[in-house]
Amino acid sequence: MGSLTLLSKHAVGSELYEIRVTESAGRGLFAKKSISSGTLLHMAPCIKVPKEEYEKHCRHTVFEHFLFNCSNGDMLLALGIGSLFNHNDMPNVDYRVDSAKEIITYTSCTDIQSGEELNIYYGSKLWFNDVNKEADEIDGNSSEDSSEETFFNSFNVT
Repeated sequence: MGSLTLLSKHAVGSELYEIRVTESAGRGLFAKKSISSGTLLHMAPCIKVPKEEYEKHCRHTVFEHFLFNCSNGDMLLALGIGSLFNHNDMPNVDYRVDSAKEIITYTSCTDIQSGEELNIYYGSKLWFNDVNKEADEIDGNSSEDSSEETFFNSFNVT
């Protein structure tokens, strides 16, 4: 019998976070207690979508919004809670894609308070209305960088 590899230290139902539904962004992840910067939150196993299958079948579906680019044109779909991190221009979670192992690792990049939503950065050219940006514009705190490409479309993974 072969050896087993731990893919995820923290899974759904974790002591660190929980899934909640918000009116503005739908499902998201929220801290159940304070989390220190640098804490491993999740290692999401992924399904690799070959470039040809993506072009024929996935490109114009809802899955388009949940895929991460690989440098060879393939795509990765994060499983587990990996697809539940919502966007924020000032994220508190960083992630690293390992396309060879088909894993995305999510780590807190700031200290996170209990009740705070866990967010990653998608990029400045979003395919949806950013409720956080709309709130900032109402408050007069808008900053727009139109030169940046969409994060998911420009992020190449090796």
